[in-house]
Amino acid sequence: MAATARSSKPKTLALTVESTKGTGPVDASAWQTADSGGNVDRVRFLGVLDTSALRPEAVQDERNQEEFQGKDVPLDGLSDGEQDGIGFVLHGTGSETSDTNTVSETKIARLIGHMMGGAGGTIMGKTFAVDGTPSSDTEMTFDSGHGCVVGQIVFFENPADGLLYPAQIASVATNDITLFQAPYAGVDDDDVVHAAITAFIDEAALYDLTDSDQETLSVLYERFGTSWLMHGGAVSMEGITIERGQAPRIDAKLLWAQVKAPGNGGGFSPTWSSTQDGEPGLVIGAKTRLSITDRDTATLASQRCMSAAINPGISKSRFPAITEHADGLEGTAGYTCEPQDLTAEVGVLIDTAWQDTWDTKGKKRIMLYQIAPAGKAWAIIIPNAFLMEHPATAESGANGMMNLNFTATVNDAASTDVGKSRIVIGMG
Repeated sequence: MAATARSSKPKTLALTVESTKGTGPVDASAWQTADSGGNVDRVRFLGVLDTSALRPEAVQDERNQEEFQGKDVPLDGLSDGEQDGIGFVLHGTGSETSDTNTVSETKIARLIGHMMGGAGGTIMGKTFAVDGTPSSDTEMTFDSGHGCVVGQIVFFENPADGLLYPAQIASVATNDITLFQAPYAGVDDDDVVHAAITAFIDEAALYDLTDSDQETLSVLYERFGTSWLMHGGAVSMEGITIERGQAPRIDAKLLWAQVKAPGNGGGFSPTWSSTQDGEPGLVIGAKTRLSITDRDTATLASQRCMSAAINPGISKSRFPAITEHADGLEGTAGYTCEPQDLTAEVGVLIDTAWQDTWDTKGKKRIMLYQIAPAGKAWAIIIPNAFLMEHPATAESGANGMMNLNFTATVNDAASTDVGKSRIVIGMG
């Protein structure tokens, strides 16, 4: 076989949901067919996969040798594996959705939904308006046909600046809506509520590998002018990184049950008809807000925040097996998620009120968000958080700050799956 050297070839990542777990496109033609049918998500990502690990194991033959210098060739081992070190930019929907229309699901949003459970983990919202003068900034009537549910994140356009501000829905009675907190002061008749995507934890799809919403993926990773093919895969959300001057990043781990390296079932290059999905996002610091309030407080309370990091507590792991119960699921029964703590670590100004929060075991509502034009806004809401430990003072250069380490539990103020989710992500 002739050797090639194509080290400058760009890298790409393509994913498709497997209709039969463990089975997906196997060659360039099959991937091209899936792509032209709109069933392939090619997403722009951060980081790189270590291709040296994208190969089956070699199992040594440990049988005894009759000859002193004897040695038997290795066996082909299992080809399952996992890698972290990749990520995806968190951003809005990419464009404004016109009045009465439903937002189109972005490929990044679909991937976030997969990471938060599976096929049931996202809600596509509509664009509509406030109908009539609101009773308050949290109680109002929406246009008929709004389609909202409890727990959903909506984005209001503030007429004062034309930018989008998030809010979470607390109750729905036909068209009468109550919000947990006001997006801004002075919500009024005809204020536009823009279509947004809400992603939430679909817990059954996370922990129950037989749940109908749990998905497996086929993944094609292209680099160096060749490719590696994976079947029976999954993507796990490992954290959310918030860094000053950088776009917000969702840190991820890729898992697979079977990999085919170049020359062993991989190595082909489809001609893609689709474009890669994924916006560059907006840098943290500009129009970025953190609100931490008591759960029953209807007004946001902006904090001076120096740092933030979130671990959603939904890391997926392989359920190892001694069987291949479906083609492509080598030694893998499926993927599951053990109970894990959600953690949100934030650095804020020193304030004795945080010690009071610890002393009273107060429950808090946390919202981290970015105010932006339609198509670029996002929000992360943790509806029912409490401190895991005493507040700790720390130094930030010559300045003092306080580190707060929150965890979260189910949102008992709502009964829908999205409403109960201990973390909800909105893309507006």
